[in-house]
Amino acid sequence: MSHLVQQLFRSTNSPSKTCGTMRPPTPLPTFSGAHRFKLPDLNVTAGAYSVCGANRENNEDDQYVSPDRSVFIVADGIGGHHAGEFASRFIVDPLTHELSRTFDDDDSDEAVEEYVRAAFLHANCLLLDAARENPEHDGAGTTALLALVFGDRLFVLGIGDSRAFLLRDDLFEQLTLDDSMTAYLENAGAICAEEVKLHPMRNRLCAFMAMDNFPPDEEFRVIRMQPEDVVLLCSDGLTDVVEDSVIQAILKLHRNSQLSARQLAQTAVERKAKDDVTCVVIRVDEAVNDDEQKPGSRFAEFAQKLTSLFGRPPTPAI
Repeated sequence: MSHLVQQLFRSTNSPSKTCGTMRPPTPLPTFSGAHRFKLPDLNVTAGAYSVCGANRENNEDDQYVSPDRSVFIVADGIGGHHAGEFASRFIVDPLTHELSRTFDDDDSDEAVEEYVRAAFLHANCLLLDAARENPEHDGAGTTALLALVFGDRLFVLGIGDSRAFLLRDDLFEQLTLDDSMTAYLENAGAICAEEVKLHPMRNRLCAFMAMDNFPPDEEFRVIRMQPEDVVLLCSDGLTDVVEDSVIQAILKLHRNSQLSARQLAQTAVERKAKDDVTCVVIRVDEAVNDDEQKPGSRFAEFAQKLTSLFGRPPTPAI
């Protein structure tokens, strides 16, 4: 992480994520979507919800939920107004295009990681070029948080301070490290956790998409997923105003991914979130055989049991 430490002392010119004037929250919803799709051994439900913050005139967040490729992205634009909105919208397309390939069952974790890092590097270069071509996009940047589900594996990579969490039973763990100045100062012991939210540099990022020196060694997490796992991807508009304990309670409250994402965003709005709020909730359950879900199959199984007990099957009601 040496290059990130160096960026820590060079990042005073990095874009700030605070801009705009106070205004009421945009009426809900500004975006909502839910998808269901099957993996080899797991059934995954994903819901997404995004709202404009009280300090914003437009939503500079973006998100992507792919039902066919199991790709999930949250991007939080920085640089102010049109630049931030442009960056978050722009970065989603090249990332999803690069990650549109089909992985082989025998692909190693290392092979997938190498491919994902290459996709991030390519998307970063494209965003840099696009921002330089238009003066309106000067200073544009964005966080980028990716979750890729393949079989029973979850691959997570984040640039910036959008966060990924895993809820497994009573364990609620943050899967990503914030690339913020205050996070680095806290990790170095220079400030304590209570000082982070009040620190004047709390909105300064030391790593983000659209950097000339793109960070090559961001932490890459690989998780073996289990039934009942819940994964949350969110922009910092949520975590700035909603405590981890409250987030965990909401994720436990609903088994519906869409309801979870919506309630998380609404809770942030109720707490006067100044920044845009985006939540993507991914829920994992055991895959159910299609034949087991058919009423006819269930009746046949029931009839077979009765036949073994009484010698003849019951007559279906018409």
